[in-house]
Amino acid sequence: MSDSNPHKCTKAERTQAYFIATAKQMILKDGISNTSVRKIAAQAGYSYATLYNHFGGMEELLLQTKISMMNDFFAFVKEKLPNGVSGIEDIKILNRLHLSYYFENPNIFEFFYQYQIRPQKIDLPILLEFSSTWRGIFERLAKRQIIPANKVDLISKTLIYSIHGILTLCFSNNALSFDSLCSDLDHITEMLLRTEESTLCRS
Repeated sequence: MSDSNPHKCTKAERTQAYFIATAKQMILKDGISNTSVRKIAAQAGYSYATLYNHFGGMEELLLQTKISMMNDFFAFVKEKLPNGVSGIEDIKILNRLHLSYYFENPNIFEFFYQYQIRPQKIDLPILLEFSSTWRGIFERLAKRQIIPANKVDLISKTLIYSIHGILTLCFSNNALSFDSLCSDLDHITEMLLRTEESTLCRS
């Protein structure tokens, strides 16, 4: 009896997944600057010609690796915040999850935000998923009348830029502690969200 499961991975898909897993491990351990197509192929136990057969080049592999690592981050957040974000205190927790994830994995932060990938074909909807997911959190807060609807874009961008800026400062200055970074981000969040919440209450 033949196996007709439409979701069963093909050999090519399994090989691609193995290359992606190998690239992730190498980036986590050694950083993107010490990762190359030959090193990934050798670690995976294939020739680099085989890698090119499956991805067309290093940039395509890195794009798929980045997407996989983004999904890992989404899963990490969902595990820590299973009920989602419903208020200001949850935003603080979400911010701390960002900081802790990248604080513990600085090579991921470097790969995500300091390395430019130029694949021949860009899957734009997937790459925009993080931005839309992050903005959606604040749209839900606006529906709960915690922040004004016309400030969603401004507040969501201000906070994510603050997170990235704080992390960049942290990685360039070892004197900064995780607790002090969290405290600074809490103050920024309070200033942004409590002020807007008070404005809504008075209106």
